[in-house]
Amino acid sequence: MLQIDIVRLYKNKKCLVVDDYPDIRASIKRLLAKFGSEHVDTASKCEEAMEMCMKHRYDIILADFNLGEKKNGQQLLEEMRFRNLIKHSSLYLMITAETTRDKVYSAIENQPDAYIAKPFSPPYLQKRLDALLIARNELSAINEAADNEQYELAIELCEDKIALNDKYRTLCTKMLGNFMLRTKQYKEAIALYQDALKERQMVWAMIGLGKALMGVGMLDKSEEVFRSLLQQRSPCLEVHDCLAEVLNEKGNTFEAQAILEEAAELSPEAILRQIKLAAVCETNDDLERAEKAHKKVVKIGLHSCHEEPSNYFNYVSCLNKVVDSGSGFDKRRYEDANTTLKRVSKRFCGDAGVQVRTKYMQFETAKAAGKEDKAEEFLKSAEESLSKMEALEELPPEVILSRARALHANGESEKAKEVLTNLAEKYRDDEAVTNAIDNCLDEPVSQAGKAKMLEFNHEGKALFDAKDFKGAVDFFNKALRIFPNHVALNLNLAMALVREMVKTGTDSIYLSRCKRILIKLEYLEEDSQFYKLRENLKQQLEKWADKKA
Repeated sequence: MLQIDIVRLYKNKKCLVVDDYPDIRASIKRLLAKFGSEHVDTASKCEEAMEMCMKHRYDIILADFNLGEKKNGQQLLEEMRFRNLIKHSSLYLMITAETTRDKVYSAIENQPDAYIAKPFSPPYLQKRLDALLIARNELSAINEAADNEQYELAIELCEDKIALNDKYRTLCTKMLGNFMLRTKQYKEAIALYQDALKERQMVWAMIGLGKALMGVGMLDKSEEVFRSLLQQRSPCLEVHDCLAEVLNEKGNTFEAQAILEEAAELSPEAILRQIKLAAVCETNDDLERAEKAHKKVVKIGLHSCHEEPSNYFNYVSCLNKVVDSGSGFDKRRYEDANTTLKRVSKRFCGDAGVQVRTKYMQFETAKAAGKEDKAEEFLKSAEESLSKMEALEELPPEVILSRARALHANGESEKAKEVLTNLAEKYRDDEAVTNAIDNCLDEPVSQAGKAKMLEFNHEGKALFDAKDFKGAVDFFNKALRIFPNHVALNLNLAMALVREMVKTGTDSIYLSRCKRILIKLEYLEEDSQFYKLRENLKQQLEKWADKKA
């Protein structure tokens, strides 16, 4: 393309420069004008940039990574995508002087179109921008179809472009694979990526292949792909996320946790990864590690589009679990829980549901700390607030779930179960709500949950009959992701762990997992049908401990 044609490309583009230094903003604006741009806006911080992007659609955005004390350039890109303010046809260039490992990983986490390190020369910036603009112009029809969510048309246009076998063939193949994954055309995607990999090993193609294999349920093959990428020390942290997802799906939650921990250490500001890490740590009863992840989620969520009340409540809930599993009152965690609850109440002050949930969580916090009088006051206040709220039937299910958990913690298990049973009936067609309800109970109350438990019982029995105790460990780990409080599932996992250790030898991770399960089930009374089994397992662990001593 001739330089005069490139200048014409710039002329028609709306540009936005985001930097907290006025001199740098002005300098980049002058450069863009020199390249041919006639419309260049500037912003000094993310909030200002977001307001401008809501009013205008920008074709080129150049944003510094470090934008002061609040949101950074990565979080700006993340929020723009979250709010659908940036299109496939737009360009987002991240500019930064950061050189530390975690900042570099953080800057590229959301895959900007280009990552430019300061200081840079005008010719270098123009060369990078020219190439990106020419490619966008060449593929404009594909990007326009994707912007309009016409993915089948985008797929057809990609295939036409690939057939030309020009210099955009690889880029179009990558785009085509993404569109196939988005539309769940997994078999077609597998064939596409396998053909691409015959030419040469490309990280994006291997990641796509792993995702497509996961999509058709070929978890072992998918795991092989992602493990090979890790062995090659791929700098793309998405590989860690994908491998952890596969391992989690297979029930190998301990390794999934290790993989996510490694990625979180490399890029600690990735909030969605920290949320996943917190969840898998709780699945593994590694409450102290879960606590750290939840705390990080709350901290980085302050300037993220992914800030939710649940981030705060999950953190407090985890703090209370740590206290419950400990040896008594923990002043630091008690104060941290109360500070967090005050913060969520303040940040979501206009949400009546959040205010009521906060009171129920204050009850749970006081209860865990052994402050019975305060706990009683908070529960009474929460119940009064709930009864005063207008249109009670329209309360979000999260509020009712909080009430049920509080009632259960107060020893009113039957009342809590009645509340959840009624909620399950009301939301019987809402899978997310019914799953959350069953997640709270010792036994599922939803029809889907009961059916799932029958499947679990059948499959678990088959694994025990076959003496495949390692398979049973993986299976019950997976089942407990759905029903974490189910007594029989917890005890079956403990029994599978014990039998596998009898078969292959003592394992420290297995022992720790067993101990946590038995501590979790300490509340079982002698009249419980599971009491004797728990005591037998407890005695078995004590014998191992005596031998080790």
